[in-house]
Amino acid sequence: MMAFCTLAQAQDIKQIPLSEPQVQGFIAAQKDLAAIAGKIQAAGDKPDPALARSLSGENAVSRDTPPTFIFHTDADTAVPAENSVHYYLALRKAGVPAEMHIFEKGAHGVGLANNDAALSEWSKLMANWLRIRGVIR
Repeated sequence: MMAFCTLAQAQDIKQIPLSEPQVQGFIAAQKDLAAIAGKIQAAGDKPDPALARSLSGENAVSRDTPPTFIFHTDADTAVPAENSVHYYLALRKAGVPAEMHIFEKGAHGVGLANNDAALSEWSKLMANWLRIRGVIR
């Protein structure tokens, strides 16, 4: 699941081209598409390499990509944490400000994880990141 937002709806947030929160996102299709194609029904057992490249978000990163916050869990069996790592490395190579957190435990799609003391910290980390960037007060 990838979350893209402008955050313009919130009262105390400036309306600016924002950031790109990545929450356990399927990013590195080029490397993992064959392994999880059945789950996302994107390309079958033998994905076309051009399709895999076009679905790999890391290939679309440029210096114009917005600052990005990435959160993932190592225990995610639906989307490997390596997807986020590859995306982070692409952001870094392009000079895009980014912050990444990989938590040891937590299934795919944990949401805010309010029932998990360790994992629920991700939303506080993101709020701090947004605050430091001047996006929220």
